[in-house]
Amino acid sequence: MAVMLRALWFLVQLFVIVVAAVWLLEQPGSLIIEFLDYKVTASFGIGLLVLAALILIAITVYKVLNGIVSIPKVLSRYKNESARQRGYRAMTRGFVAVAAGNAKDATKFAKETRRFLPNEQGLPLLLEAQAARLRGEEGKAKEIFRELLKDRDAAFFGIRGLLKSAIDEGNKIKALDYARQALALNPKQPWIIKTVYDLELQNRRWDNALETAKKGIRFKAISKERAVSDHIAILLHRAREDELAGLQIEAVKKLQQAYKMDKCFVPTFLALGKSYMEQEKNRKVKSMLEKIWKKNPHPDLVNFWRQLAPENTAKNPMKQLRFFEKVLALKPDSVEGQMAIARIAMEASLWGEAKAYLTAAEKIQPLAEIYRMRAEIEQQTTKNEDVVRTWLLQASEAPAGKVWHCRLTGHIYDRWSAIAEPHGSFNTIEWGYPERKINTLALSDMGEPLLLEPAA
Repeated sequence: MAVMLRALWFLVQLFVIVVAAVWLLEQPGSLIIEFLDYKVTASFGIGLLVLAALILIAITVYKVLNGIVSIPKVLSRYKNESARQRGYRAMTRGFVAVAAGNAKDATKFAKETRRFLPNEQGLPLLLEAQAARLRGEEGKAKEIFRELLKDRDAAFFGIRGLLKSAIDEGNKIKALDYARQALALNPKQPWIIKTVYDLELQNRRWDNALETAKKGIRFKAISKERAVSDHIAILLHRAREDELAGLQIEAVKKLQQAYKMDKCFVPTFLALGKSYMEQEKNRKVKSMLEKIWKKNPHPDLVNFWRQLAPENTAKNPMKQLRFFEKVLALKPDSVEGQMAIARIAMEASLWGEAKAYLTAAEKIQPLAEIYRMRAEIEQQTTKNEDVVRTWLLQASEAPAGKVWHCRLTGHIYDRWSAIAEPHGSFNTIEWGYPERKINTLALSDMGEPLLLEPAA
């Protein structure tokens, strides 16, 4: 259909031209041209047609001559375009080689890219830096990344590369500086916001981290749960510093703020409860303790129950046990509670009661510590080595209970702390079951790769 319409349009144009030519030929008048001794006379129509033909010939000759003259330019343009295509093809293959971890091919294609695209910066420079990094020439890579900073359009590549180098070197201060530069260029990019946040925590820039966390929540770079958890950890850490500096009032204010954010976080209660006990606010502590025990019974809370027990239970083991049974009733399905009261019974030499509580604990969750306690009871009562060995064998085969451990390294701690030593990670100690992990702490959970990395 389109072909038919184009043919029809051509016929219409041809018809118009023919009609116009016939009309001109039929018009009266003549055209006289005199040149030296020559005189040419023609009708007006013929004269106009000849003039049109001469103009058409002149235009054709001009185009032919211009085409001949521009042949070198056309060839040069073709050569440049061919070089650009070969350069971009080499660059694509180079980045594929980087992703595959092939340093030899990455270097080869980086050189080809530079040969065919000598005046290009940006991506060709990035490819050269990545190839240098694959060859282990980190100094060369950093030099190229700094060169990228001079190009406004490609500056982000340079900052990103230098940021990764600083992180790999463990230079947290430089890494934070580069991360902030990256954030200035891309203020809404989630992975950059998260990187800045992580580095601010590692550099102990608490106030900056709290501000970045607000932005991180807004752009979904940081979960609200993590932001709250980190805020509590910062408050507890600062409260501890205030306490060591003798600023008890300031410390308590921070602890109270942390407690309002999460009333079931055991470390907050332990610190605030201790302060209240020193102020003889026992009733307040008991109210707080009952709330947290119902939702999060924890072995570290047992000592507070001991301190809150009526005075007449101290010298009467059975009364003390009855008091702790009331505590247990707040959360009867807690293996930690059953084990805690079993330990109290053992301390009072109430072996039968201790066995009963351990049996109840075993039904809830058979843990290694339960069987070790059974072995201890047998050692103290029957001294039957065969029975003791049987319990210890069961303990070796049973799963371990919850402990304070670093989620990055699996290292076990006696108590919670905002900063996990010796590696210094922030808010990574948690209550649970530790897993075997490799001790690598170079911001492994950034969410987005800092640069194209070779395949593992």
